[in-house]
Amino acid sequence: MKNLKSGECISEVPELAISAPPDQKILGVGAAARSSIVGKTGAVVLNPFAHPRSLVSDFTVAQQLIKAFVKRVKSSSAMAMSPIIIFHPLGNPDGGFTR
Repeated sequence: MKNLKSGECISEVPELAISAPPDQKILGVGAAARSSIVGKTGAVVLNPFAHPRSLVSDFTVAQQLIKAFVKRVKSSSAMAMSPIIIFHPLGNPDGGFTR
């Protein structure tokens, strides 16, 4: 993810750690996701972009992950505009992407 105005860029594994139901709180994002579930019963690490033929396999998890990454690279200005996000899938899976 890159902030085109500031030039700030992050490149992390797209994983989100959540606690077990019924709470389902976000425990960690990116590289910290795996280490944040140690010792937590029922916690899981999810990658919403892991589907072999679809850009997003779990929209809700992807939304939360993207929100967390945007917070890391957003402008600190009080008058910052809403971000415009463009997905650029790299590579071409066998058979192409689903529509």
